[in-house]
Amino acid sequence: MIPRIYDNSFTTYQSNGLGLLVDAISCQVEEESNRDFELTLVYPSDGSFFYALKQDNRVKADASDNLKGQLFRIDTISKPLNGQVTVYAKHISFDLAKNSLNEDVNEKNIKCENYLCVYFYKGLCRLENITLSIGGLCNSCIYIDLDENYLIRQKDRLLKMLEKS
Repeated sequence: MIPRIYDNSFTTYQSNGLGLLVDAISCQVEEESNRDFELTLVYPSDGSFFYALKQDNRVKADASDNLKGQLFRIDTISKPLNGQVTVYAKHISFDLAKNSLNEDVNEKNIKCENYLCVYFYKGLCRLENITLSIGGLCNSCIYIDLDENYLIRQKDRLLKMLEKS
């Protein structure tokens, strides 16, 4: 696959984006198990899409025979040297790491807002100290999965009880 360049405002990547980087000198992806997943692109400073090689824009390229069409966010771009630049981009899966909690957020001032958790009562989480998963979910939540028909029957039973009183 010829690498493609996308502006950071793009939300779909089915098209060729801003264009095909046909004049790329090289494009290599290095993946280490549970570690780095980075693209290195060498591109001529007089290439057709040199103007689009900006931080946070995305490059779509094959990482391997098994990982086709992977998206990478441009992290750094070298200064032109001998008429070419080197672009370093991280796989978009690393975006989660950038969206981590601020340093001033600690276990005492974060609250769970999962109203389906057994600890959630009258609009508040009753737990004092909680931790969040990488996806932002409370690690302490206890979910109760009830059948919808059961809930309807319980609601009807409670309504009948209220009508009698």
